[in-house]
Amino acid sequence: AVAAAGDVAVCEAPGCGELSDGDEAPLLQVHRSAGGVNVSYQSKSESEAWSGTSQGWCLGTRILQESIAEDIVPNAEIDSKYIAWFTMPQQQSMKLLLQFQKKLKPVTLPPSMRNVGPGKAITFSEGSAADVVGMMYAATKVSGIFEHVPEELRGVFWMKGNAMPEELTVFQYSTWSEDKKILFQPQAPFMWAWPGGKPRRAPMFGVQYSRDVSAGLAAGFAYAMSCNANAFGFSTCKEGKELTNMPLYCDVSDPDPRGYAYMQAFGVGNVSSVNKFGPVISSVTGLPSFITNQLDAGFTLQKMPGSVDGSHYKRPCQWGTTTCSFLEFGTYDLVKIMDGDGKPVQPAYDQFLAYMGDVPLLVWSGWHNAAFREFSAKSYRDWISAVDKGQAAALLQHPAGTEEARTLSDEVTPAPALGSGL
Repeated sequence: AVAAAGDVAVCEAPGCGELSDGDEAPLLQVHRSAGGVNVSYQSKSESEAWSGTSQGWCLGTRILQESIAEDIVPNAEIDSKYIAWFTMPQQQSMKLLLQFQKKLKPVTLPPSMRNVGPGKAITFSEGSAADVVGMMYAATKVSGIFEHVPEELRGVFWMKGNAMPEELTVFQYSTWSEDKKILFQPQAPFMWAWPGGKPRRAPMFGVQYSRDVSAGLAAGFAYAMSCNANAFGFSTCKEGKELTNMPLYCDVSDPDPRGYAYMQAFGVGNVSSVNKFGPVISSVTGLPSFITNQLDAGFTLQKMPGSVDGSHYKRPCQWGTTTCSFLEFGTYDLVKIMDGDGKPVQPAYDQFLAYMGDVPLLVWSGWHNAAFREFSAKSYRDWISAVDKGQAAALLQHPAGTEEARTLSDEVTPAPALGSGL
């Protein structure tokens, strides 16, 4: 997907150099119920907006209890509390996704994954690091969305030093609110990449990695199925100091209005409900839930001094109580390796390829076809409707999905099974 042209490497993935027209409008529109709580991130006074509560001083990063993004909607025609791939105002080009699937090696999901609702519909693929980087850029460069995302957040980013089995991420297929300075990053095909093995210099000795595709696939499947999304509330570094006393990697004298961002996560893109990170602590440490339910995390994004056009951010990870995160562990660098024009950023691009070596990258590459994408959107629509009616438990009793899903799955010829894994 990336080839050398003289001394300059350029992206050659189809559609890489121009905006993809994508597909038609959102596949799911869920309207906000009347009388719902509507917290405006910037309608509060500056101190109240940044402190969230009258918590007092925190030797770390404060934990905001309220959603910073509840007012954000994909466009003026959609009034929804859900922002996910199926509510984006422009869908990714199905033709391009299928084209990339053919160029990559298919990865078959084990029965424990493909028999779970939308798991029947999604596809995972793997390929060389160079190929996948270019495809991630092209598949997420969608007209009507890409041009509204700030330039420094366009391109492909390496999560350098992230100890979890995940390598790359993309922001350019996201909802951006200029007036509120909030970026909402849904989970969609080719927006994340995981390792298909263990790089020789994997962070923290590769404890969270596996020598085969299993660790990356487990992380990728959870990513695709949960449909969680991230929101980043941007400000200057000086304003960010209202939330983060330490560590502050950004420069407080830098007037950049996007020098600091506070991060929140949302299940199924539901901007009215902030995810708590206690369960993550439980899964990693094995501590019982009655302990981890009292814990949470503060995640931020901070522009590093010397960063040019978003070339280098720090991604602090801090852990603590439900009001103050004070223990820093798991912090990594977010380094741009392909810019908004689809050109490699050096030397970071070559450093990433050297780091991956012969280890392939794994991506959620989309769906088997357009019908499967429609089925997947309908599955989430049904789930959301059931939640609203208090019937979600009934859906969980039928993990194999509907008769429609079983009929669709019969039309797909499985790829070769995993050699080892889950």
